[in-house]
Amino acid sequence: MLIGIGVAAMVAVGPRLWAEELGSVQAGQEALRHDFARLIEDLDSDQYETRREAARRLEAICERKEAAPLLAAEIQRVLISTAVSFEVRQRLEHLRTRLPDTPPAPAQEPAEEELDELVTQLGDDSYGSRLAARRRLEWLLTNPRLGGPIMLRLKRRLDGGELPLDLAQWLEPLYDRARGAWLSDEPDFAGFPPVQPEQIVRWVAELAQLPATGTDAVNRRVEVAERELADALARDECVEPVKHALQQRLAQGDLDAQSKHRLQKLIDLTQPAMVAEYWQDCRHVGSQHLLVDVPSLSEGASRPSHFDRIDERTANCVSGQNLVPGEYPVGVAIPHPRVDAAVFHLVNLPTPRRRMAYEYLTAYDKQLPGAESRRLAAMSRRTFDRWLAEKHVITDKELRAFQTLEPAEISRFAAQYFLAVDDRPLPRLDDRYTTGAKTLHGAICDFLIRRGTRDVIDGLTDAIKQDRFLPLEPPSPAGLPWIAALAVVERDPWPGVDAWLAGLLDRDEPLGNPSQSAPVDGDAPASAPEDVQATLGATAAGLLLNRCHQDPQQAGLEAVNEAALEEVELVFYRFASPAAREHVRRWWAEQRQPQETGSAE
Repeated sequence: MLIGIGVAAMVAVGPRLWAEELGSVQAGQEALRHDFARLIEDLDSDQYETRREAARRLEAICERKEAAPLLAAEIQRVLISTAVSFEVRQRLEHLRTRLPDTPPAPAQEPAEEELDELVTQLGDDSYGSRLAARRRLEWLLTNPRLGGPIMLRLKRRLDGGELPLDLAQWLEPLYDRARGAWLSDEPDFAGFPPVQPEQIVRWVAELAQLPATGTDAVNRRVEVAERELADALARDECVEPVKHALQQRLAQGDLDAQSKHRLQKLIDLTQPAMVAEYWQDCRHVGSQHLLVDVPSLSEGASRPSHFDRIDERTANCVSGQNLVPGEYPVGVAIPHPRVDAAVFHLVNLPTPRRRMAYEYLTAYDKQLPGAESRRLAAMSRRTFDRWLAEKHVITDKELRAFQTLEPAEISRFAAQYFLAVDDRPLPRLDDRYTTGAKTLHGAICDFLIRRGTRDVIDGLTDAIKQDRFLPLEPPSPAGLPWIAALAVVERDPWPGVDAWLAGLLDRDEPLGNPSQSAPVDGDAPASAPEDVQATLGATAAGLLLNRCHQDPQQAGLEAVNEAALEEVELVFYRFASPAAREHVRRWWAEQRQPQETGSAE
């Protein structure tokens, strides 16, 4: 701890890192990076024993929980290099499956020559060389701005005549990835030649050919035509000409069922559409694809789903199986009317480009670890940003929907919401809230107790300091906001949390209710129930001692039962005597003395 920072300052800053804490973390990370770089070199050694020892050391690092995220990031960084040997790549790919999913650092725009070289390398005779090129291209495609340039190069290879089957198998998945990245970004046609009317007519004619009567070359032309027409539909100025040409050819007749289906599929793509996603328990479990102002009756449904209007802000429901008629927000979570922990999410897809981008993103989610979680986080953030902007008073149904939204986003939101919107009674809340909370902020604290993350701590402690919580009536615990903070400490500690806990040692606020408190090993004396109340300072001390592998009981702390908090995964304490608090203070001073001495020097 920096000399001169006292207890009050520790409480005020919450989990914000102190200089020496940050320096210690950074030093440890640099040491690990240095070790990792040396072990990578050893993995490629000519000596078997050196390679084996390096592999053993890396396996051991994998088992260290605190080192796993950094190791995952370093492995990702190495794997996107084309200079890594195939043997080392194999070993690292295997290790990566045992580590947390860590998105690679965003790709910067490379020189055009590098892109040309990587696409050429996909046809190399060496499998290791092809794999290295694919991995680097996949990483480059994390930057959507590179989707167009990579897509154009891959398209030229795919359309440049007959391709060996194995080369096509390398090119086509990457082309789909590049095209999806291009579609999901802002429209950019740099390097794309203009689409001429005669090209559209030719592609439609080729798309209408009968594959059964042709050769592989004819089938190939059909595939190319379908791809070119779909790419043309991604340009707003081409939508009507392509749609007109498709409709004209379809009206001529003389088409087999397959050809009609291919043409009609592209025509349907030009219709304004939307998707009603269904999320439950933090998972995307289903979607209903709808054409705007076209009723759709799903199998088993008693009423058709029909939205007659949608834009980027709202959608108007005419009828639905679950949603009643009326206007609904677009792009944010809508609580399910009857199912807890479930929400709808309406997506506006007014153009072919937006529809194709959505299809790509949702299909890609199924292949990429963590992609669905990132989509959930984005939806949660949009929801909370709108609520904060409107200073929206959250309803009971919306509070229950918290169970299927992203916990870190809820925690960031709560940190701001406590300060932005006044607390108020919510008498309709029921036993779904484990702490019996009957206020708006209290119900949010109830969620934080069960699933909150460190992101809430600074805002939560500021809100406590500013008295932003209404008093709670029994059986709700008196210290509910502090209980939420301590539960987060137990679940999601941060660097510097021990000093933060030590800053609470002198706080005597009760956490529970006197009439419902009792020592763990006996009943409370009826004459003085306050004597056995769990307090903030003692419970913080218990957490601190446990984190430092000390026995709270040996330090003079006594565990207390709190009837209102039986389902909270936290042990509540009281100081058995004034000497117990002083004992913990002295112990903590001894723990901190070497670090403070080092800081002073």
